[in-house]
Amino acid sequence: MLSLAQGALFTIIFAAGTALTEQRPFGSALPASLIAGVIFGALMGPKSARLRQDMLTGLPAASPKQRAAGMRAARRGPAPTDPAVRQVAVHIAEQRLALTLRGQRRQLLIFGLGTMGYAAASTWWSRWWLIGTAVFFAFFVTSLHEPRRWLRRLAILTCS
Repeated sequence: MLSLAQGALFTIIFAAGTALTEQRPFGSALPASLIAGVIFGALMGPKSARLRQDMLTGLPAASPKQRAAGMRAARRGPAPTDPAVRQVAVHIAEQRLALTLRGQRRQLLIFGLGTMGYAAASTWWSRWWLIGTAVFFAFFVTSLHEPRRWLRRLAILTCS
């Protein structure tokens, strides 16, 4: 299901981008975009599911309701008062920090090169490529600040 959702989203974005940059109807851009979306979904869906499963491995014992509250608390809000929920939140935040640190160099390289590539494409072909430049630059900045975000979150969860 995750593969299908990611592939469909990629198909729509790719088709819209192709239609805008090449100034042709959306329908004519759809066949190639559908192929690209199927490939993207087939690759990213299982990877996303595996990353989620790895994050949940070793999760402290808790009821489904406590797990859901812990997953929410790992991302935002005040530190939970329930010790089981807090343990789940700390575990997930630690897993996310480790995952972020492990992939940060690769992400910065990909998003940095993507930013430069889209910026170059916008000067050579069409100004519409500046949208891609902005998206990749936003991903670059997010990747740069993500470890600090998880460290702050862990400090909130463990110090309260």
